[in-house]
Amino acid sequence: MRRIVVTGMGAVTPLAADVETSWSRLLAGCSGIRRLPDDVVGDLPAKIGGGWRRIDQLDNERTRSSR
Repeated sequence: MRRIVVTGMGAVTPLAADVETSWSRLLAGCSGIRRLPDDVVGDLPAKIGGGWRRIDQLDNERTRSSR
């Protein structure tokens, strides 16, 4: 049997760019699902999704929410 060692965790989700913030927002009932811009979806029938924003935008958001 092979042994596996987990040395850390990481996540980039529609809720945040790190595990701790993603988890706390998930537990708070937040959703990363939102209406996507028309230039992204074009003629697709689905207009909502769980995309992620640029990392610097997420960092700015995290900084604002911690104040």
